[in-house]
Amino acid sequence: MQELVDAASVVASADDMADMKFSREMFAIMADSYPALGGVIALHLWPQFFDEYVCNELLKSWTFVKNLFPLMIDMEESGFNSLTFTVTYPESAELKFQAPNGLSNDVEFELIPSLDPLEVGDFDFSSFVSLESEEFVNIVTEYHMFDYGSSTERIHSSAIVIRIKMSSHPLQKTMSRARSRRIVLPPVQEHIMKIEDVVDSGDYYGAQQMYKSVSARYVAAERYSEALDILQSGACTQLKHEQVTCGGELAVLFVETLIKGKVPYGDNTLERVRKIYQNFPQIPLPQHFGEDDDVQQLSEALGAAKTRVEGCSSFLKAALKWSMEFGPHKSGSPEIHVMLATYVYSESPEVDMTRVTYHLVRGNNPKKFASMLVNFMGKCYPGEDDMAIARAVLMYLSLGNLRDANCLIDELKKQEECGELEFPDSELIEFIIYLLLTLQRDALPLFNMLRANYKPSIEREPSLNEFLDEIAEKFYGVRRRNPLQGIFGDFLKMMG
Repeated sequence: MQELVDAASVVASADDMADMKFSREMFAIMADSYPALGGVIALHLWPQFFDEYVCNELLKSWTFVKNLFPLMIDMEESGFNSLTFTVTYPESAELKFQAPNGLSNDVEFELIPSLDPLEVGDFDFSSFVSLESEEFVNIVTEYHMFDYGSSTERIHSSAIVIRIKMSSHPLQKTMSRARSRRIVLPPVQEHIMKIEDVVDSGDYYGAQQMYKSVSARYVAAERYSEALDILQSGACTQLKHEQVTCGGELAVLFVETLIKGKVPYGDNTLERVRKIYQNFPQIPLPQHFGEDDDVQQLSEALGAAKTRVEGCSSFLKAALKWSMEFGPHKSGSPEIHVMLATYVYSESPEVDMTRVTYHLVRGNNPKKFASMLVNFMGKCYPGEDDMAIARAVLMYLSLGNLRDANCLIDELKKQEECGELEFPDSELIEFIIYLLLTLQRDALPLFNMLRANYKPSIEREPSLNEFLDEIAEKFYGVRRRNPLQGIFGDFLKMMG
């Protein structure tokens, strides 16, 4: 049997590791006593103990064992109280669960190598932990409520055995949760700088797992401020490298942590949301194509644009829900509504102006809205320009916002005077102008007369009548025939 020692003595033999400093804050690696880099065995025990278990020689490849921790829970509930985990070959691991009465249950796990092998020189030691370290004990006892009782031995040159004692009494779980808040964690900036180096090296997936696992530890300790720092840094860093899927996932986790930490809506936190938003890539779509290669390029560009819009939308919709719950705006932060509308409009391959309008009328920037309408009217199909204006004004009014509806029209008229816009000349626009004048006074009969006289224009789009019903209720107290109609209509518009 060969003695297992801390990896420091092994990796120190490599020239590029000679200046590494090992400390209690850094995780260690179990290794053969012979100082040969090819003999290093890695045990990846975080983010979630045994959800992903990595055990193989670093010079070959990572090997993942999925869903081991849930299996341990099931076995413990069935009366088993210890586990022997044996890795004999790179392809499989043998699990032996044992109960106090001598009953045992053997399970064979297939080991699945990853695509990207890592060498010791490319390795981040901060993601590993020695089985004998206090940090490992904390992971087992504090985060996953298992008693720690482990022995590690080498049975021959190609196998390592790990034994874990399993016990999770309900009282012990409660005590563990309380103790987990007192776990000493290193300064967050150390993690941020270290993971940024991993991103800069091009290992985006590896960095993603580190961002998620490290932030999860701070969340588990209820240190939400540090977790938010890590997630904001991770989202911005990944997005700067155009890793939209990774960055978007961390951005959503940032908002989820705001909710877990019950962080109130305020200017400082809104600015953090804005900084993440500003890092979502904005890439113009190619305008001309002809050859087959160009068609393929366009197809890829459209797919990438869709991914960007979905990622940013998921983040900002989550942020809106947070702002509704922890802020003063029942419909969500006006600033976040404007961010979402702006990104959807600028980055969507095919602009859904109804969706954009939904968010802009809940925003706080009618001047920006007017500029976007002018841009849209310059490239939309004939007959869509007056409808876009009418829809915008009526959606403002259905929320009771006469001020911004008038402001929008005033801004559009200014654009017309500057030659930036040819204002549509249609009966629908006539109706909108008369409607704005009518709503400035108590004139329900005139309101009804306008609806009757311009009925053909209004019926060009079914939703306009629904908006007018809501306007009648808001401004004149006219009760709707079906109060739920507006609620469901509003819901469907937002979902769209």
